[in-house]
Amino acid sequence: MYVIEFLCVMKLFDITPYPYINSLLKFEIMATQLSSASQRVL
Repeated sequence: MYVIEFLCVMKLFDITPYPYINSLLKFEIMATQLSSASQRVL
């Protein structure tokens, strides 16, 4: 699961202009929190 998320983030980094990297990092943090929360539920 983490590998797929990492690949998606790297793909976004390849096509994303620099001003959007900060929001990308925030999105990555949210995705990590969501995945860890779902793991706790399971």
